[in-house]
Amino acid sequence: MWWITILLTACQALDRFPFTFLTPVATPTAEGAALTLTPQPTPEPTQTPTPLPPNELTLWLPPEFAPGSGGRAGEVLDKRLAAFETEHGIRIKVRLKAASGPGGLLESLSAASVAAPRSLPGVVALPRPEFEVAAIKGLLVPLDPLGRVLESSDWYPYARELAMVQGVTFGLPFAGDAQVLVYRASQVHPPLGNWEDLIQLGQPVGIAFSSPTAMTTLALYRSIGGEVEDAQHRPLLQSEPLARVLTLYRTGANRGLFPLWMADFQSESQVWQAYQDQRFHVCVAWISDYLGEQPPDSLPAPLPQLEDTPYTMATGWIWAVADPLPERQALSIELVEWLSDSQFLGEWSEAAGFLPTRPAALSAWQNQTFKSVLTQVALSAHARPSTELLSGLGGVLEEAAVRVVRLEAEPSQAAVDAVERLADRQTR
Repeated sequence: MWWITILLTACQALDRFPFTFLTPVATPTAEGAALTLTPQPTPEPTQTPTPLPPNELTLWLPPEFAPGSGGRAGEVLDKRLAAFETEHGIRIKVRLKAASGPGGLLESLSAASVAAPRSLPGVVALPRPEFEVAAIKGLLVPLDPLGRVLESSDWYPYARELAMVQGVTFGLPFAGDAQVLVYRASQVHPPLGNWEDLIQLGQPVGIAFSSPTAMTTLALYRSIGGEVEDAQHRPLLQSEPLARVLTLYRTGANRGLFPLWMADFQSESQVWQAYQDQRFHVCVAWISDYLGEQPPDSLPAPLPQLEDTPYTMATGWIWAVADPLPERQALSIELVEWLSDSQFLGEWSEAAGFLPTRPAALSAWQNQTFKSVLTQVALSAHARPSTELLSGLGGVLEEAAVRVVRLEAEPSQAAVDAVERLADRQTR
């Protein structure tokens, strides 16, 4: 059988020439991710990253919070972390990532949760908008035990609001921020407690009317009872309270508080820069901008009232746990509590220039000059609406405010148009 002889000869030749291109070759898919093997005759288990040693914990921070960065706040945090390491006999590995955007904290959490869950941090510091998204995406560990920590009277109400997403506690807030009035004391004199005081003042007041979040308009609207969501948690606006806010804007435009060019400011940071450039002597700003620089000629005051109820919008930073391994979560929760101690937060928030999240933290400030004002701000502060609500409300409120300040629409009509525009969006 001649064909059997040929087949045996070919098989012997194959034994002398192995097919090296079938050798498994490791191809990394992402930093720290499991390795993917090329096709091979015998399947092998996919490799997984080596987990952190039991005596290590990872902490993700934005660069501005870096421990030991040279500033006072960095030194305070570095000292606090070192004390935790000593007490627990562990090492904390700090990783710095941008606060937002490509490669930032939220994007990195999302990527790691898919490609390399074991590389997720034990604890991560997140700004409220990213914190909310991360919680909804399931990237954070619900912290029911910490919910009991928040029941202590030593937390401002706004801080409790920041810590929760859809009624569940996902972290502890350590840095607050809220809108305030800042004025140049040599040019402006109290009282500045309500908007009638500012109208009588007759000077321009800097407001970011074209901000896509419309935070100032939203704060005034909420202060007089305006609702922002319906029973199905969809964005909602009511024409009557909104018309009252817009009437204030029209009065201000007519009396010199809000010149036409004021409608061009698209963010609070632009307003703050214009204030520093002496374009006006009063503005609505974030308290962190003021505390971070503390201009010697300026003072902060609570956001003026439209009626009798003080109200301002707040945001902030929250410690959260992202480690998916139950055996490491307990230690991460301990670190969150350790970094939320009132005495530490007092020293750190004063150095970093943030609104304290706990009354005892404010009492721990060495400089008590601003204690009265900051207490009023903290007690009147409320967490900004959810990202989903803001995406629906912000643009509508912005357009209404700009039209009124530019004298393009009457307040009542602009309010009705805003309500109808929002309703149209929801029916599409």
